[in-house]
Amino acid sequence: MNKQEQKDLQLIIAKQEAVKTKDLLNSFEKGASKSYKKWLVAASIIAIIGITSFWLLNKPNNSENLFANYYAPYENVIYPISRTEKVKNKKVAAFESYELGNYKKALNQFNALSEEKKEDKEVITFYKAICYLQLDQPEKTIDLLRNNFKNNALWKDKNYWYLALAYLKTDNRIAAKKVLVELSKQKVNFKKEATLSLLKLLK
Repeated sequence: MNKQEQKDLQLIIAKQEAVKTKDLLNSFEKGASKSYKKWLVAASIIAIIGITSFWLLNKPNNSENLFANYYAPYENVIYPISRTEKVKNKKVAAFESYELGNYKKALNQFNALSEEKKEDKEVITFYKAICYLQLDQPEKTIDLLRNNFKNNALWKDKNYWYLALAYLKTDNRIAAKKVLVELSKQKVNFKKEATLSLLKLLK
């Protein structure tokens, strides 16, 4: 084989290798393109779900935000802490724990009082219910408040208000609205304006 023939052969081989290389690169690009498209679709779906979830969780009128905006534990109006009182009975001690924000301790003390005494049972039940709300157990609050203060006009509005908030905490907006409607009909309502504004937001 002379030099010209060798050059022609090398040129043919080089062209064949170039074609193979090009085909290989094209196949790689096609595969990569398909993988990229699949990844892009998956990423888009995840992004949509994430944005939707973020929007739902951060809506001003979602149940969690409404509860946070309207809820505050009821004050200790039974036995406010007194620095001059040195001797404390069990009831005074329980309400002191409540006022200091020791809700778990107060709950245990209220439970003990419920077993020992029948007087002021509805009031103690009410404060127990608030303790459960503070301890993030709204279902127990609902159980306690559903039938509490039925015949006590002085505390009925407070009972309704916290029952509605407990329902809201569990995201039961229908039940919360129903209780708020009843509360709006009460002559005595310590949260009259808040009741009406919350009802509007639940529509």
